[in-house]
Amino acid sequence: MEKGDKAPRIFNGIIKDDAFGISMDEVTASIKETRKNLEDWTGALSDPDEKMQRAAQRALPNVEKEVSGLTSMSEEEILAYVERIYRKAKELEGEASEDAAIDEINKEFPFLLSLYPLLRKSTWGYRLGQMVIAKSVRSQ
Repeated sequence: MEKGDKAPRIFNGIIKDDAFGISMDEVTASIKETRKNLEDWTGALSDPDEKMQRAAQRALPNVEKEVSGLTSMSEEEILAYVERIYRKAKELEGEASEDAAIDEINKEFPFLLSLYPLLRKSTWGYRLGQMVIAKSVRSQ
């Protein structure tokens, strides 16, 4: 490492002692909430306020991805997928650099961000989603 270079941050503090903590009821609720969100943003496209229309145009692609992600599998499969994300993050915690861990998680779970409405219902899922989003912004 060159002088002035920072040591890579270790992937830590995501899972901590958090239990998995996501239930089938939360999967169902996330699907319902995200579909409602899609309806609301779609309706905002015809709002007389141009700022609202532009906001809807920016928001819709992400909301559509979330609806697609939450409805692309059965609720049982979604719950199992999210549990695999949890186990992978727990496995990598303290073992890899933050960037390497996020890259590995993104590679293994390409639909992670489309499930963010569900993930953010847990503390660990919220933290992990924020790290993935931050890394994608830094990479742009």
